[in-house]
Amino acid sequence: MRVLWVPIFSMRSYETGKYAILKDGNFQLTLARALASDFERITLCIPSEVSDLVEFQDRLKQLDAQHIELLQCRYGANAVETREMFWRENLALTTGLSGHDVIISDITSYPGELPVIYNFNITKLPELDRPYIDKFFDQDLESMKQSLFTTVLNPRQRDYILEIWPELLDKVIVHTKCAHEALLPQIAGFGHPGDPQLIFWPFRISDKAYRWSEFLVWFEASGLAADGYHVLITDPNDTAKDLPSFVTRQKLSKDEYYEMLREQPIVVMLDDIDTVLHPGTVEFLHYGCPVIAFDAKLIDNQNSIVDLNELGYAVRNVVYDTFDQARWRSHRFVYGSSEVDQFYNEEFIRVRQA
Repeated sequence: MRVLWVPIFSMRSYETGKYAILKDGNFQLTLARALASDFERITLCIPSEVSDLVEFQDRLKQLDAQHIELLQCRYGANAVETREMFWRENLALTTGLSGHDVIISDITSYPGELPVIYNFNITKLPELDRPYIDKFFDQDLESMKQSLFTTVLNPRQRDYILEIWPELLDKVIVHTKCAHEALLPQIAGFGHPGDPQLIFWPFRISDKAYRWSEFLVWFEASGLAADGYHVLITDPNDTAKDLPSFVTRQKLSKDEYYEMLREQPIVVMLDDIDTVLHPGTVEFLHYGCPVIAFDAKLIDNQNSIVDLNELGYAVRNVVYDTFDQARWRSHRFVYGSSEVDQFYNEEFIRVRQA
């Protein structure tokens, strides 16, 4: 089976206008599932302007992923623009490719003739104020109806979709696998944390969902800076300005990022895990990083908090997992080295086509 795979990207530099695809969590999920599939051939769409293309091509060689070929397409300036223009700008290009049997797409409203599978990691939820997502919900619902099936990343997504459109019951599947052992450098066990007062922030500080500005206020109010705690940000889309003295900015390659995780820094993750499961969160848990996050049903986390008032206490009293605990906590989100995805495989798709 030959597949055209269309991810969506959001990790674009405000300075260069280029996408950093290896720093994009959604693309990490795409790679994990592509590696866990059993497809004969995958044509993987990526933006035409990519800052880490050579690094990514080297990684594909290391993975011996000879069945994956790249197709550079026109993507928008952000995920909203991409959703609006992708098929209009790229349909002729993708249709001109011969021999594909099915499309797997993160981007809604494919207008072509091939059978389509959608993967929607984010969809409208009434409790969240995300007009840039909500505006596509009617299109998303129609796309789900059109699809062979549609995977979503969180149970809450499926619950709300079925509340609005119950007839999609057999179309929408919750699929939480979002990382792969082949993409995660292996370690035999945990040593001592590198710097127990380091808080690692690899998220976009421009994304309001991560609550960077609130975090800074609470960090200082909790006295953490005065106690010697400090923050390292990677600023993946180049938006950091006027940083306080306790914050350092450092750009990391993908290999350097994993080296950082091996040091088990504290991670403060203030997005709602039950409504948006990030592959990065799974990676933090996999390497035993203490993740201070709001209490969630989806992930068992011994460093969870109820509100930001608990931040100072939680940082000062983090609990570290043993190696076995970390593997247990993350295993249901991580593909094993020889595991075949239960949905992205030829047999399951043929049954859906029948």
